[in-house]
Amino acid sequence: MGGCTNFFGSHSCSAVYIPSETVLTVQSPNNAWIPGAYALAVGFDGMTVQCSMDATDAALASPNVVQGTCDTSNVAFMLQPVCPERPAVCDAGVCVVTSSSADCLPGQFQMNVVILPEFGADAASSNPTQVSFNLSVNGASWVNETVAPTQTTSEPNGEGCGTVTKGAATVALGIAPDAGDTAADAHAADADAVD
Repeated sequence: MGGCTNFFGSHSCSAVYIPSETVLTVQSPNNAWIPGAYALAVGFDGMTVQCSMDATDAALASPNVVQGTCDTSNVAFMLQPVCPERPAVCDAGVCVVTSSSADCLPGQFQMNVVILPEFGADAASSNPTQVSFNLSVNGASWVNETVAPTQTTSEPNGEGCGTVTKGAATVALGIAPDAGDTAADAHAADADAVD
C-alpha cells in the first residue's frame, strides 16, 4: 500500500497497476471464423499499425487464444475463445466469478484488438478517439470502417489515486468473403447481411 494526498487529505491507495487501454471487439456471425491468413491495418493518432495472424483449422478447434502479431508493441491482435462465466461462488460475503477453458463454446471466438498507450516524450496522452479498422482474410477484404470508441474513466485504486480510461467499441462483421472476392464484393455482402 502506498500513501497519496488529495483535496481531502492523506489516505491509502492500493498499488495495483491498471493501464488505460482501448479494446475493439470484433464479432463474426455465430462467432465463427474461417481458417486462413488474417491481415489487419489499424489506424489511430496519425499512425497505421499492421498486424497478421494465421488461424489454422486446429487452432480454431481448440479452446485456446489464437495470437497474432503486430509491428508495434502497444497493439495486440487475437482471437479469444467464447467462454461463458460460471455462476458466482460466494463465501463470507465475497463472491468470485470464474471461467475455464472447459466451459468454452467449441469453435466460437471473438476477435480482440487492444491498443495500449504509448510511452515516451512523443506519446499520445490519451486513448484514441477514432480508430480505423481494415481486416482481410486470405487476401480478400472483410471490413473497412472507422469507429469512435466509448470512453469510460474510473479511479480503480481509490479516490484521488489516479484515473484509468477504458475505450471500447464493437465491430460486427457480415459473412466471410471468398478468397476471390474484391473489397467491393465484401462490402456488398456486409450490406446484404444487414438487410
